[in-house]
Amino acid sequence: MTSANTLRPVRILVVCTANICRSPAMEMLLQDSLSRAGLPPDEVDVASSGVDALEGSARCARSRLLADAHAEAQDNEALWTSPSRLLRVEQIASADLVLTAARIHRGAVARLLPTARGRTFTLLQAARAADMIVANGLPEVVPLPQADDPRGRLRWLVAELDAARGPVQNPDDDDVPDPHLTGDAEHEPAMALMASAIERLGILVTTVLGHP
Repeated sequence: MTSANTLRPVRILVVCTANICRSPAMEMLLQDSLSRAGLPPDEVDVASSGVDALEGSARCARSRLLADAHAEAQDNEALWTSPSRLLRVEQIASADLVLTAARIHRGAVARLLPTARGRTFTLLQAARAADMIVANGLPEVVPLPQADDPRGRLRWLVAELDAARGPVQNPDDDDVPDPHLTGDAEHEPAMALMASAIERLGILVTTVLGHP
């Protein structure tokens, strides 16, 4: 029997503090990466919010400029001109995957909805797990859904990311620094971290979708 969950697009929620800098950039870069992996817009929905967002705040112009330089698609006006929004439990509950800029946001998500822990990762943590899966080959313990079911394959991927969790030598390595706290000069290094992590996740998505 087909469930309502499998009939809707896969939902990815990205989270930072204010939803003006890191999470909009992650949202844009993820949309771009998933599009390049061959996923049409009706298969996956990416949205962002902030744990302490002041709703209606303008997005960061510096972050937009740098994100544009990393993306192939340049039609991102709606994303960057839309107002920031505050993270709510309903957003988490409806998400298949939650990616956060840092551990503090991952913790905030878990406090709002403890049952979401298994599908919530920092972006860099998820990229590290993706690297491991790609390096070791796709696991066969849980069968991969059919090739004509990209939504099922993406949800399978989330479960495998959870199974591939592992300790990190330096916990700080799981965090993308906030340039609005560390200084404007940190925008570029932060963007490079996010772009690299999303590229690595994109490699896993492409591998999973292209598997026979």
